[in-house]
Amino acid sequence: MNNELVAMQTFLAVVELKSFSAAARVLGVGQPSVSRRISDLEAHFETALLVRTTREVSPTEVGLRYYEAARAALAAVDSARATVRVHAETLTGTLRVGCGTLFANTWLTPRIPAWLEEHPELRLEFELSDAYVDLVSSRLDVSLRFGGPDTAELRGRPLATFARYVMASPEWVQRHGAPRTPDDLQRARALIFGEHGRREWVLHRGEQRATVRPDYIITATTGGFLETLARHHVGPILAPEWIARPRLASGDLVRLLPEWKGDEMTLWAVWPNHEFQSAAARRFLEWASEQVQQIL
Repeated sequence: MNNELVAMQTFLAVVELKSFSAAARVLGVGQPSVSRRISDLEAHFETALLVRTTREVSPTEVGLRYYEAARAALAAVDSARATVRVHAETLTGTLRVGCGTLFANTWLTPRIPAWLEEHPELRLEFELSDAYVDLVSSRLDVSLRFGGPDTAELRGRPLATFARYVMASPEWVQRHGAPRTPDDLQRARALIFGEHGRREWVLHRGEQRATVRPDYIITATTGGFLETLARHHVGPILAPEWIARPRLASGDLVRLLPEWKGDEMTLWAVWPNHEFQSAAARRFLEWASEQVQQIL
């Protein structure tokens, strides 16, 4: 509350209680503070607002008019605050969310209906892309992505860290055999996520580390495309845990070299570095943080 609103509140208390000392007790401040606020208010308007006697304090004619106007103004301020609080609870308006295509299809899609049921007046706009998206120019409120803030314009926090597994369809394993060591993957015609060209898979087993450069058959910048190809027996992929679990459960994919894991990847919530974040964005971040723990 700025100084003028504080002065208004103080003036109303003095008029209604007819006493500087009583107003000070109600407001929880010292009597000199109350006297100073009233004196500053009168100096600002260059007119007397109160008549002070040894018995009581009463408003002047101008002070009485100011009292009525100030009471209405403070009521309007309270109403405005209540409106913001109600809006924050009901989450109306539009929330713009960025997310990778595969993660959205696999993880977000089954959970969105429950979120919308809880917040029926909120509209969601998704920017789905496996490529880098500029949050600021895209006007996104929040983005779920594998990589933290990379400029001063962004803020973020990690939500979860996932292992990665080498996987393939059972049919692929039947045709080509299961690799027994990371070196066996060097001869596998694999599906590689990233820009076109040869890529590495770094695998770990305890303290052991192995760098694998498979003879790729397809590279792509969309993870969902590669995951679908893997389920259609085209080749092995290095799949994150949130993909691996449902595919293992369904039997669409199996783990190769089950003692080995790929480099971990961390899911971040990232948002523009604004002073204020919308209530919808804050609630979505809380919800996403709770939901993603179910994958682990």
